[in-house]
Amino acid sequence: MRVTVRYSGTLNDLSSLPRLREEFADIAAIQGWPVDSLDRDGGRRPGGGRTLAPPLALEGLKVVVHPQTDPLWLTFDETGVLTRLGSYPIGPGAGTGRQRIGFLHQSQASMQTSIGGSGLHRTLIGLLDHLKRSYVQDLNVQDDTGYWLDRDADALRRLMDGR
Repeated sequence: MRVTVRYSGTLNDLSSLPRLREEFADIAAIQGWPVDSLDRDGGRRPGGGRTLAPPLALEGLKVVVHPQTDPLWLTFDETGVLTRLGSYPIGPGAGTGRQRIGFLHQSQASMQTSIGGSGLHRTLIGLLDHLKRSYVQDLNVQDDTGYWLDRDADALRRLMDGR
């Protein structure tokens, strides 16, 4: 069963972004999760991964909660809209034979939790709870399992783990 959680929203206050970055980077460090830090200037932050210089200015973090899933995108555009980058092919590279990639602004992020089971799913929902309470009051979450709404851990385990 493929399970995806989609989320979107806008920062309550643009000035809270540095605090959000610090807080979620601390959570990731405690858990041992890799973090990729994105800056509006496309640069690199100490301890952060290398970032591409996209045509859209983003700031925030990508947190790799599980190595075989999409990252948790906590990146925002200049107006505070939760934004992630997607890529798409735009044709072969000029004389190189390599595919060129373009970037696409997406104001909804998502993460698949199937591979990590109910434990990963509960972890993601907990992170999104914190994001909503502290930084993105209008966070909209669409959860294929219904766990975001009902918080029934037993039903989630039966659905995702078969027990």
